[in-house]
Amino acid sequence: MSPGEDLSRIRAFLVPLGEFQMLLPNATVAEVVDYHVPRPVEGAPAWMLGIYNWRGRDLPLYSQEHAMGQRAPAPDRRARILIINGLTQARGAAQYGIVTRGIPHLVMVDRNNIEAREQMLKSPVVRAFARLDDANVLIPDLDRVEAMLAGVMANVSASA
Repeated sequence: MSPGEDLSRIRAFLVPLGEFQMLLPNATVAEVVDYHVPRPVEGAPAWMLGIYNWRGRDLPLYSQEHAMGQRAPAPDRRARILIINGLTQARGAAQYGIVTRGIPHLVMVDRNNIEAREQMLKSPVVRAFARLDDANVLIPDLDRVEAMLAGVMANVSASA
């Protein structure tokens, strides 16, 4: 932290999904990469899209839309994968990928441009909804997402 740094502002990524945009702290995003079809995982839930090889490591690939019970269109040429640094460092979810519907962009968030909104959708993987400038955004429950991914990956490891 540098002297005079404004701690009431944070850098975040605004991530395009289908119907919603997702807001993620900048520190959770390791990299944004082009979408490539993942290796399927037999018997995995629909939100677990498969295994993605990133820099020689196999990472679970997750769909926020599927986990929320929403329809997710097939990835097109604009789709990207966000490589996420897990918050909990749980085995199987220390890093993982989230599919986006376009290129995420950095935004500055402070108390002047964000306000809480009522839940627009009930889902265990959504912590909250907010209004950021002119956009409705969702704030994911990354602890829950990582626990779900760790559970699936434990089953994948056990059956391998």
